[in-house]
Amino acid sequence: MTHCALALIWLLCQVAALLAAVRMAWAILTHPARAWTIALAYDRLANAAANDGEVQTISSRAEKARRAGKRWGCWLCRVLDGVDPGHCGRSVEGPAS
Repeated sequence: MTHCALALIWLLCQVAALLAAVRMAWAILTHPARAWTIALAYDRLANAAANDGEVQTISSRAEKARRAGKRWGCWLCRVLDGVDPGHCGRSVEGPAS
């Protein structure tokens, strides 16, 4: 793919991100389930941007890292589980790798 084509795709992604942010803000007030769906999409996007798969969430990745004894996973899961007890454990789609 050419640099020009990627630049156009990047621009379209910026427009999509803006629309998603506006839609999520509105959905928080009118349709919380839709807001949660958009939040999950952002979560997966952030995980993909952090050089991991686009399907896994950051919480799932952190839980797998915690199980492997990685400090960052332990720290992040401590924070997330403090807000929502058991969050990281529930987020794992498959066995720890």
